[in-house]
Amino acid sequence: MAYLNSLSELESGIAALVSAYPSTCTAINLPNTTAQGNTVRAMRIGTPGEKTGVAFLGGLHAREWMPPEICLSFAADLLEAHDLGTGLGYGPVSYTASQIGSIFETYHLFFVPSGNPDGFDYSKAHDAVGGNGGWRRNRNPAQSGGNDSCIGVDLNRNFDVLFDFQTLLSNAANTGYISTDPCNSDQVYHGPSPMSEQETRNIAWLLDTYPEIRIFFDIHSYSELILYPWGHDQVQSSNASQNFLNPAFDGQRGVANDAYSEHILAPALSAHADLAEEIRQGIQGVNGRNYQPDISFGLYPTTGSASDYAWARHLINPALTRVYGYTIETGRSFRPAWSEAEDVIREVSSGLTRMLIAAPCALWPLTVAPPSPLEVEFADVPEGLTTYRAVVFEVTGCSATTMRIISGPTVTSGPAGTVFGTPNGMMSEVADPRPDFETADQARIWISYTGTSDGDTAQGTVRIRCDDTGQEWDVLIHANTRARPTVAVMLALDQSGSMDGAAGDLGATRVELLREAAVRFTELIPAGNAVGMIRFDHDAYPVNDPAYPGLAITPIMSDDMSDPNRNLARAAANAHATNPAGFTSIGNGVLEARSVLDPVGGYDEKAMIVFTDGIENRAAYIADVLAQIDARTFAIALGTEAQVSTSALMALAGVRDGYLLLTGHLGSGTDDYFRLTKYFHQILAGATRTDIVRDPSGHIGLGQTVKIPFHLSEADVEATAILLVDVPVIRFTLQTPAGDLIDPGVAGAAGATFATGTRMSYYRFGLPFPLKDAGAHGGTWHAVLEIDEKLWKRYFDNHDYAAVNAAQGTHPLGARYSVAVQSYSNLRMQARCDQTSLEPGASVTVHASLSEYDVPLEGRAKVLARIELPSGGTLALAMTEHLPGNFEVTMNASQAGLYRIQVEAAGTSRRGLPFTREQALTAAVYRGGDTPPTRSDSGDPGHEALCRFIRCLLNQDSILRLLKEKGIEPEALMKCLDAYCRSADAGKGETGRKAGSLSLDAKAALSDLLKDGSHDATLAEFLRDLLAKR
Repeated sequence: MAYLNSLSELESGIAALVSAYPSTCTAINLPNTTAQGNTVRAMRIGTPGEKTGVAFLGGLHAREWMPPEICLSFAADLLEAHDLGTGLGYGPVSYTASQIGSIFETYHLFFVPSGNPDGFDYSKAHDAVGGNGGWRRNRNPAQSGGNDSCIGVDLNRNFDVLFDFQTLLSNAANTGYISTDPCNSDQVYHGPSPMSEQETRNIAWLLDTYPEIRIFFDIHSYSELILYPWGHDQVQSSNASQNFLNPAFDGQRGVANDAYSEHILAPALSAHADLAEEIRQGIQGVNGRNYQPDISFGLYPTTGSASDYAWARHLINPALTRVYGYTIETGRSFRPAWSEAEDVIREVSSGLTRMLIAAPCALWPLTVAPPSPLEVEFADVPEGLTTYRAVVFEVTGCSATTMRIISGPTVTSGPAGTVFGTPNGMMSEVADPRPDFETADQARIWISYTGTSDGDTAQGTVRIRCDDTGQEWDVLIHANTRARPTVAVMLALDQSGSMDGAAGDLGATRVELLREAAVRFTELIPAGNAVGMIRFDHDAYPVNDPAYPGLAITPIMSDDMSDPNRNLARAAANAHATNPAGFTSIGNGVLEARSVLDPVGGYDEKAMIVFTDGIENRAAYIADVLAQIDARTFAIALGTEAQVSTSALMALAGVRDGYLLLTGHLGSGTDDYFRLTKYFHQILAGATRTDIVRDPSGHIGLGQTVKIPFHLSEADVEATAILLVDVPVIRFTLQTPAGDLIDPGVAGAAGATFATGTRMSYYRFGLPFPLKDAGAHGGTWHAVLEIDEKLWKRYFDNHDYAAVNAAQGTHPLGARYSVAVQSYSNLRMQARCDQTSLEPGASVTVHASLSEYDVPLEGRAKVLARIELPSGGTLALAMTEHLPGNFEVTMNASQAGLYRIQVEAAGTSRRGLPFTREQALTAAVYRGGDTPPTRSDSGDPGHEALCRFIRCLLNQDSILRLLKEKGIEPEALMKCLDAYCRSADAGKGETGRKAGSLSLDAKAALSDLLKDGSHDATLAEFLRDLLAKR
């Protein structure tokens, strides 16, 4: 073995390590090429992940041959040991495989073997082994004046710290080791300006680019010293004003034992010294060599050095991270014989290894900071709900730690039944900070509180200890309970003429379907909330309108179906009917609903549900009123994405965190039969802070028993199990996890609710359900369904078997059902979908968040997005947990049409019990979807209506067949109307006709279509609208 002979050999050595250890060694080329065109080569070693950085710089002084060898050899030792899973030995000193592993787990190590490649190559060509002379500087000739002996700058005097030493240091200071003379015989010329050299800029770039670097070593030869800040004066920690940035002390620095000493914080000085001692011991253990730790000023006064610059950066710019800076003067000569150099390499490598093992606790001792103030606040916890709050400790430093409760939590005041719990036990989770001062981890002690009765307040205390530091804290607990949050919900219901049209293939009209869903909404809404209702077509009608009455916001006083106010709401919903001459102004409906809802007080939240089946064709439009929306707004649209004002409704629902649900075409299947009611029920659940546990549909025949499982957990406070049917002949009971049956009689005796509404019945009960001694709560429950033969006979004494059988399709005679289980719970899911566009090709991202006791539910659930495509196909996409408790998945909506999305979550609660959650969403894309919604000021509304008419035709096969029957070629009509829609001034080629008006032939054709009377009601409304405006 021998010294490297040239720069190319050094670069080959770096490249060989990068090639041999590709997973743990990465090449870095520093950006500024030298005066001779060389690139400064560096490497980073370590495993992936966020880690503390340590930088090793060698070769700033060209004639010092050992530092580049130390950097290359030390890096190779670490890489090989880690790769082989072995330890490292340097003479009698050994380091275990575990210790080497911890270095790779803790650090990214940056090696710059030669920061002065031009000087390195020159020295190798001109200097010899032995002796203490040789070339020191770089090879930049810019200031040499053509004199070869004046080439170059001393790079370790060129850094931007106290560069102007003639002004900043005292006249009495020994400045013999710094010079402004390029021809200085000691080669200590500091350059024309700070950072004038490409090489020093490269080191600044390294520190700027990798702010994780917290320790910096500038390795030199010789003198067997371990030096740390400062280099320009003695140090002190008592007078912060005496610092290198304070111009008041310019001209006073650099003299020992006078009035000025450079300030350094005592902990920083101690940390520097402690780590230097670790290096000293690691070196001494190999061959007994005793390196001396000291401040750099102890060697001689310097300015512009690399190690002082690394430390000074965070003082010059507080936004930068703190970097501990060291200079190690290795060996006893610049270029000793190789045998002696090998000893020095082993000694220094041992010292640096020991330093890396010790550094976290030497530089960053374990520190625990308690919260300020020392309090936990449970504010406005709803009755019956349990909430978790954490006492959060900020932990920094070198090691992991935990907090533990040593007494309490104790209730010091509050009503009987107040409990402060420890849901996760008496210990915190482990806090394991990164080993540096700036990056903390958190230790949390969780406290729980369950709301008692409205208006209650309570206080308590808990004492917490950190055994590793010996610290103890008394934490105060404050809590209060308020009533369960309430909501006032306003229904804005469409009564335009198209509502008399068929509701898909269900055998009912749209208004009949809406009426049933709205009635069920009023039957299900829990006591303590309120409901109101207005009706709209081309106008909107006050709640007391004699022709089209609605309902003022009316409080629901009890869960009993005979509650007088509930009956008022049911009657208002039952009275909803169509105005055959009505057009559609959704904006007017929104404004009227808002005027009723806005002044109402006494409720925690307000919400609006807008229902429509068509495209808005009269002012005010949704776009006109968006700025006035101040309540959470939901929209339900009966129809396809082209049959309703999809983009405008999405905008309406998106103003205050609501959403739009589209039914799409309603077929004859069971899911579609119940879809509209289920949409209303889901929105009601969301508005009343209730989650859907399960929501299946199916069919039951005579003689069958259907058992539908659902999971409730300790986090659930109240459950509602709802049965919807097409034929009211089903006996509905519940089975607890222990197998006990709950029927209406058992429910009533236990204080629970069993209610029967419009082809709907439900149980609503608190948890635990008071059954037997322990009660029924967490576990797998079942909804049990059976045909009641007495009800069956009674029903079909008055109804046609054949008609029911035909409606149920291929099923055997029986009943269709939908069972929905909802939970007022501490375990919640919220879902939404976002679209980048409403045109085909848009990206649709489905989001879901899960929380328990207001804390993200991390790592204990899987979430799936089941998607029904416009083509009829299905997708099941697993959603990724990208943040704790937050899931998402993105798909490309390449097919035009409606995407029905069912978000399904399944997992375990904090106590290990299974749970499920579901939520329906819809997304839609269609041609022209990004066309801005119609506004009152957007020009010719008839032009827009006709363009929407085209889209309506394109989405209805029956209409295309009708056009052909009338002798109208659909393709030709579409081409004409498409050209019309693209025209900015339709019709200007016809003399005497206004822009946007129809020709007589077109009017006649549309009139014939309107007279036919056999087509869709939505089309009829369009035709009337077009003819009226033309």
